[in-house]
Amino acid sequence: MSLRRLEPIERYVAAISVVGLAIGAWIVAYGVEGEVHAATPAIAVLMLLMIAGEMYPIRVPLRDDAEEVTTSPAFMFATLLLSGPALAILAQAVASVLSDLRTGRVWWKAIFNVAQYALSIAGASAILVAIAPDLRFGDASTFGPHTFVATLAAGVASFFLNSLFVVVAVSVAQRVSIVREFRNNLGFHTATTMVLIAQGPLIALAASRSIVWVLLFVPGILAVYRTATISVAKEHLATHDSLTGLPNRMLFRDRLARMISEDGDARFAVMLIDLDGFKEVNDTLGHHIGDTLLCQVGQRLIEGLDGCNVVARLGGDEFAVVSAVPDRFAAAELGHHILEVLRQPFALQDFPFHVEASVGGAIYPEHASDLDALLQRADVAMYLAKEHGTGYETYTASNDRYSPRRLALLGELRRAIEEGELVLHYQPIADMRTGVVNRVEALVRWNHPEHGLIPPDEFIPLAEPTGLMGPLTRHVLDLAISQCRIWRDNGLELTVAVNVSARNVHYSELADDVATLLAKWSLPANALELEITESVLMSDPRRAREVLSSLNDLGVDTTLDDFGTGYSSLAYLKRLPVSQLKIDSSFVTNMATDDDDAAIVASIAGLARTLGLAVVAEGVESATIWHQLRELGCQFAQGYYLSRPLPADQITRWLEARGDRHRSAPLEPTPRIDAP
Repeated sequence: MSLRRLEPIERYVAAISVVGLAIGAWIVAYGVEGEVHAATPAIAVLMLLMIAGEMYPIRVPLRDDAEEVTTSPAFMFATLLLSGPALAILAQAVASVLSDLRTGRVWWKAIFNVAQYALSIAGASAILVAIAPDLRFGDASTFGPHTFVATLAAGVASFFLNSLFVVVAVSVAQRVSIVREFRNNLGFHTATTMVLIAQGPLIALAASRSIVWVLLFVPGILAVYRTATISVAKEHLATHDSLTGLPNRMLFRDRLARMISEDGDARFAVMLIDLDGFKEVNDTLGHHIGDTLLCQVGQRLIEGLDGCNVVARLGGDEFAVVSAVPDRFAAAELGHHILEVLRQPFALQDFPFHVEASVGGAIYPEHASDLDALLQRADVAMYLAKEHGTGYETYTASNDRYSPRRLALLGELRRAIEEGELVLHYQPIADMRTGVVNRVEALVRWNHPEHGLIPPDEFIPLAEPTGLMGPLTRHVLDLAISQCRIWRDNGLELTVAVNVSARNVHYSELADDVATLLAKWSLPANALELEITESVLMSDPRRAREVLSSLNDLGVDTTLDDFGTGYSSLAYLKRLPVSQLKIDSSFVTNMATDDDDAAIVASIAGLARTLGLAVVAEGVESATIWHQLRELGCQFAQGYYLSRPLPADQITRWLEARGDRHRSAPLEPTPRIDAP
């Protein structure tokens, strides 16, 4: 293979190896005989300590890991000062090769290490000869000011050349700035390798006196080994998960912060991974089995995601991965690859166990340029994947309930409630047997002074985790009940249905609020219905049943909304104090053309009849669907076939214009009007 076809790192390694081995071999060939002849037992001990120091490095704790530092530079420099470069190169080469064989390093890296050591020793020797050619550490008469200068310069040259060759290799291999890489490593290596080299002259002076003086350095080195080992263990406990051995949240954040600060041009994805149903594993099989599963997941991620920068466990059943990606398509590939890695069964108690996961990804710097925002957006994507059941989602601002615009809306929402910016639109619900409309559903909108009419799915999810949800619900109930009072005072005997959020259903104060507002407006309980989504009920069935029972005691009917999209147990459903089911529009809208949707609607209608519940179909947009639903036995319907949601004054005129509250013939379709 020609050099032109080699990768840059291969050419660099080849060049350093050839030059270094050639110079080292020349120095050893022409100098070793004389140096061996003049060698003392102390020099032999130094060479043996050099080999031992390379074979057994000291692990020095860092803020996110541990770095191995060998004590061989101190003995190498002492050997160079006492005998010359030939024995220093020979001993360092033997030490390096033995160490590389022990660690299983590939052959070309072992050759490169020998070559760069030979070049750094040769450079240091050249400076010694140039500045103090008559220097002999065994002869005090040769000492002078030039001795200090020569020794210092040679030590700095040995350190600089050794570091430079390695830094350039890393920079070329990773295609990063040499200056940046050198700057990042300079502090650590100066505090370790350079300090060790600085001990070389002291060791050389001791060795020139007696071999015993050299051995006095050994206890100190052993003490350093012991202290470093304890420090590394403590650092590892502080920065790694005790169960899986993976980096923990603190170390993960530290490494991510370094990636952001050290390379502004990098593009990488942060993936947050949450195991679905892990709580059930702990509850069913026990925590020790859950711990086994977490360990297997961590190992699977390490083995299956070779090349990722970081794989960490953040806590509980949440893991994180960071990997370089060129664009969002590559990020999506990584996210789906993570799912595939985890899709293979795990062995728990000798049985195969399948794990589902939700993965959310955010890309630096496309989605955020700082640490906390990047993690928050990956978290948003992960919960979106969990909510939609898609497995993986990449962050998008349009789905972020915590985007700057939405956070600003949250700050303005309390003012909106107090100043009456929330308005209700009403959509009619018709009796499919007679066509009579005697019920309407109240749908809240925010009439924002700058953004216009804002739909509820933009601000309700913001309010739900906060203390605003209670005041907002009471305000909406107040508006709906007061409007119902107005209609009844004007001869329209309507019932109004209001949606209630998850947060309200799980608080017992809901029934008290409803009772207070009904009394305030002198309205009977049967004038109000509350609609509660199926998923809300199933998130805390016991509490939901208690709240619904208290509402039922008041005489307020409740509807199970969006039925078919949750996971209700039939055994539980029959015990719920609800009066009707509302079929989700996702099944109704396409039932005329989709046999599966039609079958689902038919099944729900049959189930409701069996349980003695009425059925409301939402999303009715054509006469065809209307007739299909009536044939299936659905009692009530709402949708654009009747009317879009309208403000109170418009729905009042719409109802009065019909004048058909006792009609028995089927309704004719009304023109479809796009919802605001």
